[in-house]
Amino acid sequence: LGAKAVLWNQGEPIPRQGPDYDAVFVLCPPGTVQPNTVAEQLSGVKRVVYCSSTGVYPSCADGEEITEESSACSETPRAVARRGAEKAFLDIGARVVRAGGIYGPGRNILERVKTGRVRVSGNLERYVNMIHVEDLAAILLSAAVRVAEQQIFIAVDGVPIRWMDLANGASELADVALPEPTELPENPRTRSFYTQSRRINNEQTLIALGVRLAYPDILKALAMLSPKKVN
Repeated sequence: LGAKAVLWNQGEPIPRQGPDYDAVFVLCPPGTVQPNTVAEQLSGVKRVVYCSSTGVYPSCADGEEITEESSACSETPRAVARRGAEKAFLDIGARVVRAGGIYGPGRNILERVKTGRVRVSGNLERYVNMIHVEDLAAILLSAAVRVAEQQIFIAVDGVPIRWMDLANGASELADVALPEPTELPENPRTRSFYTQSRRINNEQTLIALGVRLAYPDILKALAMLSPKKVN
């Protein structure tokens, strides 16, 4: 890409050439950084892209779809923190990309099934919306260079899948049985992962950004990540 990466620690001044950066991507969630502080530091940069989460949207009934124009009114602790961060960056003219569940090599449900780290709990028929890390990178880059400021985009693969179908598909690919269902976790910050259901449409984002996804179907992508079985 011909890009030069510059790293700095939160709370420290941006390196002197900061306002001359072509683009800055903020990928850390609230709690790891202070959004207002970082946004203020970046206020002189022309192109800032903040990677948020589709978790800002509330759970929806079967048949309903979420788009970029849908109200981001979820009241879970994570969603409230994300919306606060989004506002801080929108106030400086940033683009906001709301990403679904991010996966890729080494970080995916297939690996969690293999290592016994998958939890069967909550609403097993809930819809989830995923995005491959390479497709997310393409969307973030396009948001920086192709559009005007203060716009909101969605980064999902556009094929909502019921969680149980995804888990069963990963179980079959890994040749490892899923564990028995368990109770919901007590932590309210993680409970929503197991209960909320969303069907998210990404069509407007792909058209606006001119992006063609390399991995539009997570089950096919997981099959590519899984070692081939030898008969």
